Amino acid sequence: MKKRLLSLILSLVTVASYPLAAWSQEADPQAAPPAAETSAPQPEETAPEAVQETVQEPVQEPVQEPVQEAAPGVVNQFPIFVNGQEVPDAHSILDAGVTYVSVTSVVQALCPEAVSSWAGGDADVVYTGPGFTLLTRYGRPYLVCNDRYLYVAGGLRVHPQDSALLAPVRVLAKALGAELTWDAQGVHLTSGQPLAPGDAFYNAGDLDLLARVVQHEGGTQPLLGKIAVAQVILNRVKAGSRAGFADSVSGVIYQPGQFSGATNATPKAEAILAAKLAMDGADVVPGAYWFNGVGKSFWASRNKSLLFTIGSHAFYG
Repeated sequence: MKKRLLSLILSLVTVASYPLAAWSQEADPQAAPPAAETSAPQPEETAPEAVQETVQEPVQEPVQEPVQEAAPGVVNQFPIFVNGQEVPDAHSILDAGVTYVSVTSVVQALCPEAVSSWAGGDADVVYTGPGFTLLTRYGRPYLVCNDRYLYVAGGLRVHPQDSALLAPVRVLAKALGAELTWDAQGVHLTSGQPLAPGDAFYNAGDLDLLARVVQHEGGTQPLLGKIAVAQVILNRVKAGSRAGFADSVSGVIYQPGQFSGATNATPKAEAILAAKLAMDGADVVPGAYWFNGVGKSFWASRNKSLLFTIGSHAFYG
C-alpha cells in the first residue's frame, strides 16, 4: 500500500512540472530552436563595385526646333520671318530634327546690301555684306564667315525642287550674328553683328598646338576623325581640374603621359581646318575624354564607356 501511494505521488509531481518546463523554454528568448527548425546557411554578401564618377558638362537648353515630321518624300516648309517680316521666297525643310533654310534668301533678308557671286577655288558662292564675307559650297561640311569655320554635319545641301542652296538655320544665324527663335508661326531671325574675324577669335598658340596634335594623332583619319581628336582636348579643357585635367589647351596637351611628342608634328591643311572647326564649336564627340585605336586595350577602354567609333579610333567617356 505504501509503495502504491509513493508511486502515485511521483506521477502527480511529474505531470505538474511539465507545463512549467514548456512555458519557460517558450518564454526564454535565448533558448536554442529545435534541431528541426535550423535554417540553411546564407551566402556571403559581396561588396558593391565602386562607381566611377563621371564628368557632367553644364547643359545649356537649346532653342527647340519644330517637331513635325513630313511623310517620306515630302518636304517640310516652315515660314521664315526676318526682322518681323515673312520672307516669301525662303525655303525651309526639316531633316532629322535640323531646320535648313535657303542661304541666299535669308542672307539678303538679313542684310539687304549683301551681294552674291560665283567663285572657284575655296567657294562656289560668296556672299559679301556689311562686316562679313560668307563662303559656301554645296556638299562641304562647313561654311566660312570672316575666316571663321562653322561645322555643318552632313554638308550644305540643295532644295529638291529648285536646287536653292540650303544651310542649317542655326549655323547661318551664328555666322551672321542673328537672334534665332521658333514659335507656332515659324522660324524667326533678327539681324545682329556678324562673327568677329578669325584672326581675332582663334588663339594662335592654341590653334598651332591643337593642329599639331591632330596631325600626329589623326593624320590618317577622315576630317570627322580629325575634328574628334581636337574636340577631346577641348572637352578636357572645359572639364578642367575638377575632372583631373588641365584648364588650358597647352596644359592638357603637355600633361604627363598624354600627348608626348605629338607637338613635333607639322600640321597639314586639314589638321588646321579640323582644329578651327573644333575651336568654333563643332560637337562631334560630346562627352568623350579619351581615344585610342579601335580594339586596343588601355585604361579608358577598361574603365569607361565606348561612345563613338570614327575611322580607326574609338572614343570613350
